[in-house]
Amino acid sequence: MTLRSYGWVLALALTAGMAGCKQGKAKPPPAAPGDGGAAPTASADATPAAPPTDAAATATDAWELRSTPIAPDCGAARPGAADGPVAAGEARRLARGTAIASCQKLPSIEAVCDCLASSLEAWAPAGLAGKGTCEAASQRGTDAQVVVVSSAPADPAATAAGTALVLVARRGDAWSALQVVDAAPDVDLTETPRASHGAELVAYAERPGRAGTLVWAQSQNQYSETDAGEQTVQGGAALTLCAIPAAADAPAACYAAVPLGTWDFTYAGADDRCDVRASTLYAARLDASGQLSVVLTAGTDDTGRAGRYQL
Repeated sequence: MTLRSYGWVLALALTAGMAGCKQGKAKPPPAAPGDGGAAPTASADATPAAPPTDAAATATDAWELRSTPIAPDCGAARPGAADGPVAAGEARRLARGTAIASCQKLPSIEAVCDCLASSLEAWAPAGLAGKGTCEAASQRGTDAQVVVVSSAPADPAATAAGTALVLVARRGDAWSALQVVDAAPDVDLTETPRASHGAELVAYAERPGRAGTLVWAQSQNQYSETDAGEQTVQGGAALTLCAIPAAADAPAACYAAVPLGTWDFTYAGADDRCDVRASTLYAARLDASGQLSVVLTAGTDDTGRAGRYQL
């Protein structure tokens, strides 16, 4: 199944006036390929005071990446900015993600794609069944690439195909699968005949790191179900980071996805009224030193995700 593009649907502000708002389902403009949502900017102290001893480190002194705002179509449009105040306190370490052990050291991205599509049972998250298909995402990198793996249910009329986004990287002359970026499981249409679920890459970028390449991949995951004239939409956004060493024999350091938002709302009635039940949104920025800042832009930070993290 070809990955379906879902309209970005996120209520960025929880206000009493949101309930009952009327909105058209406009689709947001696509993120510019390879920019991670913003062009890199030079820091004021990009030039070191003394000649550095590590040539690789000098390449990391002058860039910054920011998360791509998600355009809402339920509630007032108020994109959050990544330059708001960051919670005080010591920077936390990001947890490592779960590496894929299969589909390693193959001659091309296509070979890794074929391997992933034919071995879902070995690496895919729960809910993706059977053999699948694989294609490259539209946003591309040089040292790495996100591929879109779709399951292939035996009975498409009874089961809608699921999707997994997988980060694949070049290590020397070979390519290997590293980690699942995001995933949406198969949908049982015998239970929910008017449901859909999908995962999509929003933005992708590569930047020079202190020992190789830093990969930034922002994704969105969304479930929609219609029943008795009411459409329920639930979703989330996340950021996945991975440091790929220049040395082919050194292991990549991929991190668990950083949640950037969750939302839950309904469209109901003949006038397609939009009612927000819950919405929380964060914005993120990463600098060349490996510090990730996560800022709350809508909702309440009940889980304490906002703050500073160090790769």
